[in-house]
Amino acid sequence: MKKIHCHILCLGLLLLATVAQADVVLVVAKNSPLESLSRHEVEDIFLGKAASLPNIGKVMPLDRNDEKLREQFYAAFTGKTLSQVKAHWARIIFTGRGYPPKTVNLNDLKTTLKNNPAAIGYVSSDQVDETLRIIKTQ
Repeated sequence: MKKIHCHILCLGLLLLATVAQADVVLVVAKNSPLESLSRHEVEDIFLGKAASLPNIGKVMPLDRNDEKLREQFYAAFTGKTLSQVKAHWARIIFTGRGYPPKTVNLNDLKTTLKNNPAAIGYVSSDQVDETLRIIKTQ
């Protein structure tokens, strides 16, 4: 009987963890031409493999200074841990092939998105307001 309760509790905790990770959303400013991205495109943009998109042009990814949110974002959209992402960027910087996205707080993210339609970032879904538009991902 105790084993069944443990399994039920573990399953419940797993479901809660899954819901918490699904809370991260990709956002742009209301005036951005960006409508949707594939998960592969998101990964390429945030890992420095693509600096522009067809029909859009140059894009400017923005990372958040919230460590927990960054972990959730990279796990959900790239399948990588934060330490894997940091190691990836260390190699890129060392070889002189690029730099990681600028890291900003929520207010700076909103200001940058508003002033630059090519900028793209991520927030917790409860931080979305009338200045932001959620990007659909496939």
